[in-house]
Amino acid sequence: MTRWHRTQAALVLFDWAKDLKYWPNVRRDVVAGLTVAMLLIPQSLAYAQLAGLPIYYGLYAAFIPPIIASLFASSRYLSTGPVAITSLLTASVLQNLAVSGSDEYIAYAIALCLLAGIIQCGLGALKLGRVMNFISYPVMIGFANAAAIIIALAQLGNLIGIPTPPATHAIDAFFKVIQDIPNLVNIASLSIGLLAILLIIIGQYYFRRWPIVLMVALLTTLIAWLTNYQQQRTVTFDQIINPSIAMLIKSRASFEEDSAKLIVNIEKAQRQVDEAIDTEDTPEDKMAGLMNQLSQAKWQLEQRIIRDKVDKTALNRIRLRELSMEKGVRYFIEGQMSPIGKVGKKVWQIDDYYLDYVDIRTGGEVVGSIPSGLPSFQLIALDSRLIKRLLIGALAIALIGFMESIAVAKRYATDKRESLSINQELVSQGLAKISGAFFQSMPVSGGFARTALNMASGARTNFSNIVAGLTVGLILLVGTGLFYYLPKATLAAIIIVSVIGLVNFPAMFHIFRVSRNEGFLALFTFAATLLLAPRIDYAILLGVLVSLVIYLNEGMNPKIVELVRQDDNEWGEVRPGQATCYLISMIRFGGSLYFANATYFADTLLELVRSRPKLKYIIVDCIRVNKIDASGLQALENVVFQLDDAGVEVWFVRMRQSVKTILEHSQCPLLKKETLFFASHRQAIDALTQYLGAKHMNNCPLAKIKGKH
Repeated sequence: MTRWHRTQAALVLFDWAKDLKYWPNVRRDVVAGLTVAMLLIPQSLAYAQLAGLPIYYGLYAAFIPPIIASLFASSRYLSTGPVAITSLLTASVLQNLAVSGSDEYIAYAIALCLLAGIIQCGLGALKLGRVMNFISYPVMIGFANAAAIIIALAQLGNLIGIPTPPATHAIDAFFKVIQDIPNLVNIASLSIGLLAILLIIIGQYYFRRWPIVLMVALLTTLIAWLTNYQQQRTVTFDQIINPSIAMLIKSRASFEEDSAKLIVNIEKAQRQVDEAIDTEDTPEDKMAGLMNQLSQAKWQLEQRIIRDKVDKTALNRIRLRELSMEKGVRYFIEGQMSPIGKVGKKVWQIDDYYLDYVDIRTGGEVVGSIPSGLPSFQLIALDSRLIKRLLIGALAIALIGFMESIAVAKRYATDKRESLSINQELVSQGLAKISGAFFQSMPVSGGFARTALNMASGARTNFSNIVAGLTVGLILLVGTGLFYYLPKATLAAIIIVSVIGLVNFPAMFHIFRVSRNEGFLALFTFAATLLLAPRIDYAILLGVLVSLVIYLNEGMNPKIVELVRQDDNEWGEVRPGQATCYLISMIRFGGSLYFANATYFADTLLELVRSRPKLKYIIVDCIRVNKIDASGLQALENVVFQLDDAGVEVWFVRMRQSVKTILEHSQCPLLKKETLFFASHRQAIDALTQYLGAKHMNNCPLAKIKGKH
C-alpha cells in the first residue's frame, strides 16, 4: 500500500472516531451493532453451510472481518461478513478440489479468502477501482437472478431432509432431489423448515425492526429441544443385517488415505514437469509423457473425490428400520428384506460412521456441537500451484463480492449524503479478507440486509460494525452451546428467504427495453450461470467476455443514421417511407472516429454515394464525435478526396473544437476549408439555399417546413 493510501486509511478511522466523543452516537452504535449481530449470527451459520464448510466457520468469518473492514472503510454503514453469493462462489470453486467439510476443503476455502483479499487490496492500492466497470450492470443482473435460483434449489435438500446427490450440474441435482421426495422426505425437517420460512416472511413484513431471523432460529431451536426433534443411537455393524453398509463405510474411511497418496503423486508429477520445463533440451516425447502423467494423477484424484461423494450420498440415502428379535435388536435397510419379528415404526438414518460402529438418528438433523473459543491465528502457505488452482475463483469472488458491496454502499451513501471512495472500499474489503484468513475465515463481502438493518437501527459510525463483530466473538467464547439443537432445515430456510430479494426479473425486462444488445447480455449471463452451475465463476467470465465483444462491436460499427426534418420541425432519424433529398444527405455518426471504426465510416459514405447517383452534398452531424485519432483522420482524408473526385462535397455541423483542431493539422486541404464547418443544421441549410436556390429548397425534405417555427 502506498504512503498516500496509508494516510487516507488512517484518516478514515480518525474521521469517524472523533464522533464517538458524543455519548448519543456511542449509544446508537452499540444498539445498532447488537441488532446487526442478531442477524449476522444465524446468517453466518447458514452461509457456512451453503459454502460447504462446518457451520462454525461462518462465525469465524463474522468475527474478525467486520472489525477490520470497519477500521478502513469509507462507508459508515456497510456490514461485512458472509453473504449468499460469495458463499455459493466458494462452494462452486472448491467442489471438485476436495470433499466438502474435509480438512483440505477448509484449507482451500481459507486460502481462497486470502487470495481474493490480496486481489482486492492490490486493485485498491493501485487505484484500479474502475476495473469494476468490466462487470456491467446487465451481467450482474443476469448473474444475480440465476445465482439466487441456484442457491434456493441447492438448499431444497436441507430443507426437506434429503441429501443432495452428486451431479454434474446443479439443475440435475435439484431434479434428483425432487425424484427422491416420495421415498426419502423427512417430515420433521420439512415441517420445521416451512415453519421457519413462514415466520421469517411474516416477521420481515410486520416486525421489520425486530431481529426476526435470530428469533426464528432460537424458536425452532427451542422446539427441536422440547420435541426431541433428533434422536440418536450408536449401533455396531453386527446389529445391522445388511453387509453393504459396512462396505460403504470402509470405502469412505479409506478416502483420506487414498487422497493423500494421490496428492503426493500429483506433487511429484508436477515437480517433474517443472524440472523438464526448466531444462532446455528436454525431448518433446518425454515432455508429453510427463504432462500425461500429471493429467492422469489429477484425473485419479477427481475420480476419487467423485466416488467418495457417491459413497457419502449412498450412506445418507439409506433408511433403516428397527427389528426386535430373540437375539436382541437388529436393523435392516427398509425395502430390502421381509423381516421376521416386530418392526419399529421409526425410520433411522446414518448420522456418522466409524471403523467399528455407526451413529444413527431419527427425526430431523440439528447443528450439533460447535467448538467454543475464538479462532486461532494460523499462517497460510500460498504456493504457485495452489494459486493456479484458485486464481480464477478468487478473481470472481474479489470482483463479484465487491460489486455487491459497493452497490450496497453507494445506495446508502446517497441516502445519507456521505462521501464514498471505491478504491478505499476495495482496500477495506481486501484487508478484511486477508486478516480474516489468518483467523480461519471463509470469503466475506458486504451484505445488503445487514447494512439496511444497521442504518435503520440508528448507526452513526463504523463503530456499530465493530460492536457486531465483538458480539460474535463473545458468542464464540461462551454461547455456542445455544445452537446445538438448531435445525439445519432452519438454516436452509434462512438462506432461501434471504436470496428471494436477489431475484429481479423486471430489471432484466427493463434492460431489454433500453437496449436489445444489453438485454441479450443479461439473458445470456442468466442462462450461462444456470447451465454451468456449479462452476458459476466461469459464467461470470463468459458474461464479461461477451459484454466486451458487444462493446467492441458497437465501437467498430457505431450507429449511422440519416436525418430529415420531422413534423415538429426538429431533426430526426428517417422513418420508413419518409422522403429524402436526392441532392443532399445529412447523417449523424454515433461515436468517436478511431482506428476500429474508421474504415466502417468511410465505407458507409461511399456506399451512400453509390446508392444515390445524383448526390452532391453530404452533411455529417459530428455532435457525438468526441475525439478522432490518426487512423480516423487518415480515413477521413481518403474518403473526402474520393468523394471530391466524384463531385460530392462533405460538410460538417456541430463539430467539437477539440476535433476541429486535429483536422487543422490534416494534410488534406479540403478539411481545412472554413466554409465546410457550421455551428448548426440551420446554418448549413441556409448555405445550401444560396448554392441550390429557393426553387429546390422550397421542396427539399431538409428545408424548414412552412408554418412551423
